[in-house]
Amino acid sequence: MAKEWNFSQKIVPTLIGLAVLLGLAGVVLKVYGQETRVAGIESDGRLVLGDGRKITLAKVRVKTPGEEGYEAAIFLLSQMLSNKEVWITKSENGNYAVWIGCVKNVLGFADCSKGVQVNEALLKAGMAVKQ
Repeated sequence: MAKEWNFSQKIVPTLIGLAVLLGLAGVVLKVYGQETRVAGIESDGRLVLGDGRKITLAKVRVKTPGEEGYEAAIFLLSQMLSNKEVWITKSENGNYAVWIGCVKNVLGFADCSKGVQVNEALLKAGMAVKQ
C-alpha cells in the first residue's frame, strides 16, 4: 500500500524555512557603512568628521553663501549633526549619504528604518538643491 502524501507535511516546513530565510535577509539587507561622529559643518555644507575627513553629501547641494536660505541650511545641518553620531554610506561618485537615528546590529549593519536620511531631509526642507 502506497503511503499517502500529506500536503501540510511538505508545505508547512517549507513556509517556515522561507520565513526564517526572509527574516535573516532582512537583518543582512540593512544599510552597511560606517558609524562616525560629525565634528563640524563647513561654510560650503561639507561635513567635518571626528577623524578629520571632510565629506560632501550625495545627490544634493547645500545652499551656498548668497543664496536665499543659506543661513537656515547651515543652522539646520549644525543642529542635526554637530557632535552627533551618524551613519555614512559612500556613493558611486565618492559623496556620502548620511543617516541619523540608526541602530547598529551585531553583524555591523545599521537598521535605519526609523532613522532620518539627512540628504533627503535637507531636500524636503528646501535647504538643498537636488544634483
